[in-house]
Amino acid sequence: MYKKILILAFVTKIFAATSIQYGLPSATLINQIDINYANKKAMYREIFTNGLEKIVANVAEQKLTKNSWGVVFSLDGTLLDDSNIAAPGAPQITCKITKLGGVVSIVTDRSGVVANNNDFINQTTKELDKQGICYSNIVFAQNNNDTNKNPRFNAVISGDYENIITTKRLPPIQIIAYFGNKIEDFPNLKQNLANTAPVSDNMFSQFGQQYFMLPR
Repeated sequence: MYKKILILAFVTKIFAATSIQYGLPSATLINQIDINYANKKAMYREIFTNGLEKIVANVAEQKLTKNSWGVVFSLDGTLLDDSNIAAPGAPQITCKITKLGGVVSIVTDRSGVVANNNDFINQTTKELDKQGICYSNIVFAQNNNDTNKNPRFNAVISGDYENIITTKRLPPIQIIAYFGNKIEDFPNLKQNLANTAPVSDNMFSQFGQQYFMLPR
């Protein structure tokens, strides 16, 4: 019996070493991944809930009329996860915004001019429809290197979609909130500036009020 225990312990040790060598996750790592994913899901729901509360209060305070205001969302990592599954709370917040009379514009870094772009744009709309996410239009990048979202933000605000790839041209909209998962998902902000600026800098003042950052 004692020999069997020693053999079992030795095999377990070898398997653990092999798992590390070949990149197989250990039970501890798997548990940690599960915990991190659960925490991330909870954070998504909390941020979306807090953001919606701010939006509702803003609409009431400013007495905004139907279709005169809107909210901008990033797509990948914000409304959809890496598997193109709806992020926790994403369908609920987008559909509640539209029911409140708001416009939901999705400004994505996905290129709208890749080969067979119509098929690619249709694929994106099908993904969103399948996940139950409500939206008014999707605004695409010009190419894979087009990471500057400011022209696209301006198009949504001004209603001028010249040279902008979108599923639908909308009238001018007052944007009252932005949701994203990186600093460039918010107007006129860049990561290099954010890295050097103090926390007290005015560029961060809108976070938690009008800008809502999701975990990456």
